Amino acid sequence: MGGAVATPRFVGREAELGRLEAAFRSVDRGEPAAVCLGGEAGVGKTRLVSRFTDRVRERGGTVLIGGCVEPGEASLPYAPVVEALRGLGRGLGPATLAELVGSARPLLARLLPELGQGEESAAVPVGPLAQARPFEAFLGLLERLAARSSTVLVVEDLHWADRSTLDLLAFLVRNLRAELLLVLTYRTDELHRQHPLRPFLAGLDP
Repeated sequence: MGGAVATPRFVGREAELGRLEAAFRSVDRGEPAAVCLGGEAGVGKTRLVSRFTDRVRERGGTVLIGGCVEPGEASLPYAPVVEALRGLGRGLGPATLAELVGSARPLLARLLPELGQGEESAAVPVGPLAQARPFEAFLGLLERLAARSSTVLVVEDLHWADRSTLDLLAFLVRNLRAELLLVLTYRTDELHRQHPLRPFLAGLDP
């Protein structure tokens, strides 16, 4: 699943909005999708995404939004996804929340304290092989959430994403089998020739 849209200007933004809505319709049919929106700073990517997510909410869909932080600022691993999932438990009963989080609750609670106290043994793993545990935990949570209603996960400013975030998103793109749309925004004017986002975007092309 995947695709990228890169443009220096969003004049009217109707074509880009139409592509997002078409991707969401495919999600409603049970086909997960990922769409990247690239453009220079200030061309209206955030406004476009806001307009789209408003329509998703009007249709009863779930919207999760997180953003990458500028390099040099302290951040947790997988920071934009963690930000998007904050507040997930609001309005949900304990049983419903427990069903969504599943057996990964001790691990996820290390990143999302609102889920409850994690076990001491459930520290966030580090290293390439240890990525599998948090990746599977996020995947399971998002798939169970999407099973309740079609879901959009927005990650903004992907040009600032750290390696842990890019690896997680690549894993989600390859493995999602639920009614979930990934919307990823980035600044084209930030992408120098050796930028780590370039191979990630290349991997999204069908």
